Amino acid sequence: MPDPTASGDLLDPKDYQYFLEPRYKRMTKETKDAMSILHICGDTRGYMDRIPHSGFDAFSFEAPGTSVKEAVMGLGDRVTLVGSLETIPVVMMGTPEYVYTQSLRDIADGVDILSPACGTPPMTPNKNIRAMVEACGPKKVKRKVVALSKEEIIKKYTPAKADLADITKAVMLGDAVTTENLVVAALKKGLKPIDLVEEALLPGAIGVAEMYDGGYAFVPEILLAANAMKKGISHCQSAMGDVKPKGKIIMHVAFGDVHAIGKDIVKSILIAKGYQVTDLGASVPWDKVIEAAKKERPDVVSGTALMTTTRTAFPKVAELMKKEGIEVPFIVAGGAVDPAYAETMDYAVYCKGPGDAEPVFEGIRKGKKWQQIREEEHKKYK
Repeated sequence: MPDPTASGDLLDPKDYQYFLEPRYKRMTKETKDAMSILHICGDTRGYMDRIPHSGFDAFSFEAPGTSVKEAVMGLGDRVTLVGSLETIPVVMMGTPEYVYTQSLRDIADGVDILSPACGTPPMTPNKNIRAMVEACGPKKVKRKVVALSKEEIIKKYTPAKADLADITKAVMLGDAVTTENLVVAALKKGLKPIDLVEEALLPGAIGVAEMYDGGYAFVPEILLAANAMKKGISHCQSAMGDVKPKGKIIMHVAFGDVHAIGKDIVKSILIAKGYQVTDLGASVPWDKVIEAAKKERPDVVSGTALMTTTRTAFPKVAELMKKEGIEVPFIVAGGAVDPAYAETMDYAVYCKGPGDAEPVFEGIRKGKKWQQIREEEHKKYK
């Protein structure tokens, strides 16, 4: 519902609570079964703290009267924020590149739903609208590889040695019982635990992940393969005993996001390769991430997001890292992020696949700063 009469440029902020808020409450009560959005033009900062009391599900605010940061500070998570690219200088008159950059800025600042600040001008170029849409989701990441068939992927990840190949195939099939039995038998034969992990178990899970990317496998198959891999890894870890960790990482899924599949797979792989992992779980508030980082003093912090509405937690993590002097790379991953989004904040390094975290640790061991690591890693996607 648009209400231009409620603009702070026309209405004394102290009158909002007495004249408009009661009317809004009556309206939202009558339409409580439907999603309701309130749009007010101009400066709304004077009474923004009262907006959640109106009963609307979302608030569409207008820039430059109210900026995204001001809206986030005034409302926090109490109502969904919609906005707020300036309609004339940005949406209508800007270049597609400028629209894309400004869109990323607003998303990074914390807007929930990106939109023009007010009605889209009739002469707005379609390419500018396209730039807005592209900013809301990850760009297509270009890898310098040729798509493989399912059979080629299986062949690519299946070891030549029969003992190892059988384990890899069991993982790919998601057969945890067979995987465990084969790993136990291989250990009794004297095969090295680390060889079983790196040459048989990991290739099986990574192979299924590549099949998923190619459209040959689905989420249940990834889960089954990951479980089979973890069962096998547990026997290898017991056989290896205590080893000095190669590095420390704190992992979490962004606040508001419960999609932990990718994180859990990468966690298992890193543990198997000798890294110490502190897993904070899913939907982790940014202050908890910083609290853990100050306590654990990791080499790397990582976060995963599968929704554009939850990836907005990452800039907040990065800001707090800077404030607290936590000068380590911040790996951002998941379907909702890409290299361009990572480059909107300090410390962030985009990683796409399970094997992309190790080069970040390698860079740290060589004494490289996050800026250099990011530059080198992001070249993969150009």
